[in-house]
This record gives sequence, structure tokens and C-alpha cells, in this order.
Amino acid sequence: MNQIASEDLSAASDDLCRPTSIVRVGVLFEASLVVVALGLGYWLEQPALQNLLSATPWENVLAVGVGLLATVPMLAALVIIRRLPWGPVQRLCRLVDEHLMPLFSDASLIGLLLLSLAAGLGEEVLFRGVLQDWFARWLGGDLGPWAALLLVSMLFGCCHWLNAVYAVF
Repeated sequence: MNQIASEDLSAASDDLCRPTSIVRVGVLFEASLVVVALGLGYWLEQPALQNLLSATPWENVLAVGVGLLATVPMLAALVIIRRLPWGPVQRLCRLVDEHLMPLFSDASLIGLLLLSLAAGLGEEVLFRGVLQDWFARWLGGDLGPWAALLLVSMLFGCCHWLNAVYAVF
């Protein structure tokens, strides 16, 4: 009986590691962060979508444009960083190349796009829309928003921990 359960668990684990399953689970997880943010925002009395809904459509389009432009220097830095001979960076690149890239190598462009959109929306609503605004309000004063930005950025890095170098990046 234990042998059968073990084989079923192994088969289920293998199914979840297929690229289409990884993308599907990732999209569901990242999108569920919006629900978590809404619940946490309600509990903390910090509306999760306040910044998004209070902005005009033009301000939202401008914010998306600025966000997209902000990715250009980060992508350039990524290209440079991958070429650094520094040991910790090389270990991080090997970790990503050997363990993460194979998970997504057969994923469709649409799947990766949906995962990216779900991650962007879910994580931003939770970390920036709820946590950062709540910490800024809780800390108060002129330094509250800056301290909240630092604190939530560190929390965000820790939630994406592959190793210390990745968390810092």
C-alpha cells in the first residue's frame, strides 16, 4: 500500500515539474497573491488596490511605461552580471541554468507572458499596494515611506531567495 502511494506521489510530483504544469501552477500561485493582498489589506485597513484605482487611466499607462523603461537598465545589468568572473555570480548562473531554466524551456511564449503578468500584478499588489503603504503609514514621519520601501524590498528579496547573491539582486 505504501509503495502505491509513494508511486502516486512520485508521478504527481513529476507531473507538476512538467513545463506546462509549472507555468500553470505559477500563474495560479502568483494570481492568488492578489486575493491574499485583498484579504491582508482588508485586515490591515490598507486597501490593496487604492493606488491603482485612485489613478487616472493616463497615470496607469504612464506608470506601466515607466516600469517597462525601468527594465532596460536591469536587463543590461543582467547581461553584464552573467559575464562576471566572480565566483558567487557564476554559482548563481549555474544554479539558474541547471535547475530553473529546464523547468521553463518547453513553456510557450503565451504561458511565460501570462506567468510574468500574474507575477507582476500579484506581487506588486501585495508588496507595494498593501505592505509598503501599510509600513509607511505605520512607521510615519518623513522617513516612513523610505524605511517602508527598504523594508518591503528586503522582504521581497527574501521571498525570492535562491541564494544570498540572488536575494541581493
